[in-house]
Amino acid sequence: VPDGRFGNGLVHERAGAPALLLQTEGRDDLRLEGGFSARADLKPLERRSMILFKWGMTFSLGVDEGGRPQAALTTKGVRNLPGKKITLAGGNPLSLDRWSTLEVVSDGEGCWLMVDGEVVDRAKAKGKPYYRLGEPIFVSAPQAPVAGVVDEVRLQALDREPPEALPEGVELVKGPKLVRFVPGGALDPALHPLGVELKFRLPGGKVREISVTPAGVVQ
Repeated sequence: VPDGRFGNGLVHERAGAPALLLQTEGRDDLRLEGGFSARADLKPLERRSMILFKWGMTFSLGVDEGGRPQAALTTKGVRNLPGKKITLAGGNPLSLDRWSTLEVVSDGEGCWLMVDGEVVDRAKAKGKPYYRLGEPIFVSAPQAPVAGVVDEVRLQALDREPPEALPEGVELVKGPKLVRFVPGGALDPALHPLGVELKFRLPGGKVREISVTPAGVVQ
């Protein structure tokens, strides 16, 4: 179709078929042990239930019958079986005939649903994501196809870096234990939308306060 955001797109070959089906067998780059980010751009043309992006029980990303964003994901249980299923939902319907970016992220501690970079829902999600290589990934899943245009679909596995150790004798007395930055140096807006305030106790008992702006500037 000629109205994709960056070029031509795909149309369904027949009713009830997925727009795109991706096989995952033998794909070591799809190992999600450290978490994942799944996102898609959507221009809805009507309000009805749609599944934009889905991988088995691992995650789904879409909108409900009222056009409100929603997502689901499953954590890994015992013996590599599915564990807890978590659902996320936004309160406001997406605008029709306008592009929106939907993203669901899980990092082993929590998960959140974002629309155009703003967090609309979050929940605890302790543990590794459940996934099974060999299960296909759908774009515009056949049970709830996209009524509009979907574009720029991405699935990224997260790699967790080891935490930075504080110098000997320095103690964090106020502020989050995890401060996460995104590529480019800004704070992760999903975790720190207003910036971060930190207070440290230095050797000898002196206290020092540091603030980090949303842009990642330390003051």
